[in-house]
Amino acid sequence: MIETLEQLRTLYAAPGERALHKQQPQLDVHCQRFIALSPFCVVASGGAHGALLDASPRGGAPGFVKSPDPHTLLLPDGSGNNRLDTLSNLLEDPRIGLLFMIPGVDETLRVNGTARLRDEPLYTDFFTAERQRPKLVIEVRVAEAYLHCSKAFMRSRLWSADAQVDRAALPTMGQMIHDQMGLATEPESQVAMLQRYRAQLAQEQQLGMLEMEHPLSRFAPSPLSRIAKQCGRGTPPARRGGPCARALASATPVSSAARGALRF
Repeated sequence: MIETLEQLRTLYAAPGERALHKQQPQLDVHCQRFIALSPFCVVASGGAHGALLDASPRGGAPGFVKSPDPHTLLLPDGSGNNRLDTLSNLLEDPRIGLLFMIPGVDETLRVNGTARLRDEPLYTDFFTAERQRPKLVIEVRVAEAYLHCSKAFMRSRLWSADAQVDRAALPTMGQMIHDQMGLATEPESQVAMLQRYRAQLAQEQQLGMLEMEHPLSRFAPSPLSRIAKQCGRGTPPARRGGPCARALASATPVSSAARGALRF
């Protein structure tokens, strides 16, 4: 059994210089472009006092996670099962890890940092143009970001059409949960479950459109106008880490190279 780093290192060659030093303390143009194209990420968190670690899938349209500046990510919290595992963990331990994926791309992007849960309109308003307003947003202060090589995806052939598994190879989700919990009721069919999920997602989308089309919304101040007002009241616009600096960054003209990576 391996119990020390010295024992572990005897099994593996020394890492190359590129692997050792590829981490960046912020999101560059390539990282931001990757996030803008990604419709899916896995969020890792862990609570205090030795709680088990948690990895939670999150998805949306490509670019559903926003990067208003190189030091910040904004992840909207979508509807789920209301266990709130990730959110509860982050209240106890703000450390967070994210793994971004793009369908058809074998490389992945890893981002580590610390998180805060934000429910202020300054944050939730970032997402009303494309979906129902989220109850809250996970604000991530980026500590490091780096690309991960394609070997795992090449080995698994995850995106290859001929590697896809027929859904019938597994029991339905309803049947598996029914068996695991020893339920006496009839398990929900796969068709019924998918219909229920689609109805919930369609309702979310419809509510988001109604929110955008509400007559009063035309007269409500935009997020950037509120931010500009806040910055005009003595808040140093360039103070790193403040919501003023982050939001102004999203309104500031960017280079042609960076413009393609940012979607608001």
